[in-house]
Amino acid sequence: MLRKLAATGLLLFLAAPLWAQRTTGGISGVVKDPSGAVLPGATVTATGPNIVGAQTAVANELGLYRLVNLPPGEYQVSYTLTGFKTVNRKGVRVGLGQQLEENASLEVSQLQESVEVVAESSVVDTTSNEVGSNYDRTWVENAPLRRYSFFDLVKSSPGTLDGGDGSRRSMVYGSGYDENSFQLDGVDITDNYFNESSAEPNVDAIEEVEVLSLGAPAEYGNLTGAVFNIVTRQGTNQFHGDVNYFHQSDGLTSNNTTSLKNPDGTFVDACGDNRCPWVRDTFKDFTAQLGGPIVKDKLWFFASFQYQRDNYANVGVDPSNPLAYIRDGANRDLGKINWQINAQHKLVATFHHDKKTTDNGLGATSAPSTAWTRHSKTPTPG
Repeated sequence: MLRKLAATGLLLFLAAPLWAQRTTGGISGVVKDPSGAVLPGATVTATGPNIVGAQTAVANELGLYRLVNLPPGEYQVSYTLTGFKTVNRKGVRVGLGQQLEENASLEVSQLQESVEVVAESSVVDTTSNEVGSNYDRTWVENAPLRRYSFFDLVKSSPGTLDGGDGSRRSMVYGSGYDENSFQLDGVDITDNYFNESSAEPNVDAIEEVEVLSLGAPAEYGNLTGAVFNIVTRQGTNQFHGDVNYFHQSDGLTSNNTTSLKNPDGTFVDACGDNRCPWVRDTFKDFTAQLGGPIVKDKLWFFASFQYQRDNYANVGVDPSNPLAYIRDGANRDLGKINWQINAQHKLVATFHHDKKTTDNGLGATSAPSTAWTRHSKTPTPG
């Protein structure tokens, strides 16, 4: 009896984190003929680089079909039925957490014909009352924003504001910065003490970010702010990779404090008789990503590494002081395996490791005794 209770408790413990997992999207709709009559038995097939083979559904007696658990990305959706022209719809974009509605009309044909259609992106998700934003990898790669971490991305979401305390925290629709939830590949990475994100995945390893600002499903719970849902990239049947490097030095940084003065007429960036503007010591951000097949159509991998250093001295701080500089350093590793066990089952395993060091430096009115250094390591298995 005790053994059964222990086994039951273990299953409940393992299942609990799965309730709020949201790492895929789906496609659903109705298949009809030109007169509006539904077509039961029509076969709907989705293919794309992010899935092995094809995913298939058959329209029911009401002509309804549903394709589920599709990783974010673009797909080709085909609608076939004997005696009707096949419709091939290309460029169907499935977003994270979205249920895309794609209806089809099949024309009668005695020949083996097909019609090719380029899909248009859906503007409104008519199946949900959730309010939020999705940022896919194309947007992440091209957005004219600072790319220090995913916090810089989610601040573009409507209703999201900077915490205003010098950190990368976010407030959503008037909530506090400590009232949000953070998910990474289906794993809750919300810090239980500060209610902040305990890990910051490399921006170049992100496939899509979903910001659920209002109407988040009840299973998330325990929050009055937003759910920041992050899904990382994955391997495919083709090898793919990229390397990125961003650099900034003090010579590439302008001084915009030369005309700013205090009420008494002194310059804001003055240290006694000397000028002490904001000083950029260095900013380095190097990332490398690689993904591909271990066994084609069966087992894929994806790996990412980031080396990031951000050193600077605040306005009014003497840069000759060795304690002056705020130094943020991070090494981030990500590994991901996708295993298609069989047609009905697949396994996705991830491991993210965030190793950070922070020297808080000095403010214009800080004593050297206030300087501190913090080290942190955040292993995140999924």
